[in-house]
Amino acid sequence: AVSGVSKANAPEAAPLQEQRVGSAAAAPAPIAGQQPSNPQMGAAAPVTITGAPADASSASGVSVAQVAPADDKADEGTRISVQPRFGTSSVTNSIYDVSAKFATGFSLGVDLSDYITIEGGYTYASYSLGAGNSISYSPGFNTQSYLQTVNLNDNMIDAGVKAYIMGPKSRIRPFVGGGLGYRKGYVNYDDRTQSYLKQFNQYAAQDVEISGFAGYVETGIEFKVTKSISLTGTFKYFNMLSSKQSNPLDPNAFLNQNGYGYYGYNGGLAPGYYGGGLSGTTAAGGYGYNNDTRSQASNALAQNNFYQLMAGIQISF
Repeated sequence: AVSGVSKANAPEAAPLQEQRVGSAAAAPAPIAGQQPSNPQMGAAAPVTITGAPADASSASGVSVAQVAPADDKADEGTRISVQPRFGTSSVTNSIYDVSAKFATGFSLGVDLSDYITIEGGYTYASYSLGAGNSISYSPGFNTQSYLQTVNLNDNMIDAGVKAYIMGPKSRIRPFVGGGLGYRKGYVNYDDRTQSYLKQFNQYAAQDVEISGFAGYVETGIEFKVTKSISLTGTFKYFNMLSSKQSNPLDPNAFLNQNGYGYYGYNGGLAPGYYGGGLSGTTAAGGYGYNNDTRSQASNALAQNNFYQLMAGIQISF
């Protein structure tokens, strides 16, 4: 032989044998011509898993837990809402002619439940004040436009409770509420008015400061755009519980340069007389308050009730 090994001494090829894998390897091999002692070993019995749905996961031998849908409120916890807002505000029953300019602010709310929310906010409002019919002065001289009106800049901080009529899953949610607030406002005469009036009286056109506490009621509606964003509309009415005003508005601030020389809140003299005013309840031809309207004017800005009409966008977390 070429390899140096005789053919006679070469080992014979081993016969092919069946190799068992897995659980079949543990079972004894059947002897030819003999039936298995256990008849169930001839074929694998079907396996049934009690209490589990029959799906692809059970066929593969892997158990898959069934997850029930969670409640919408379960993962939300306490909802916090921030709301920038914009609108208008106006004073009621004032002796002055009040024209609203604008109001803007924001609020922060925390849900105590699905229907109750505590809320605090801040609002800045601007008004234009005219003399009004209660101020006794000669309108014939009232021609300077920049002396016709003064501005009231009002700040309001409030806190209260809102109660929703509909639940949190409703798209439209009306609400009512109420609370308390603190007001701080200022009348700041512009430099042009002060410069003119102080030529004749150094104490003229002094800035006015008002303050006070108020209670309010509100109503409104919330329209849900998405789960986190809503559009809101709110009406609040404030009733002044206590108020304070540093001094009355200077009536001469509403007059033009032809009205100088007639100062004082106790009534003015008719043109041609010398002096600052006569005491009396009437002031025909005068340029200031009469006695009756002065008492009204002393706290007129601070004591008057007011309201806010606002729209906003509420963002919830």
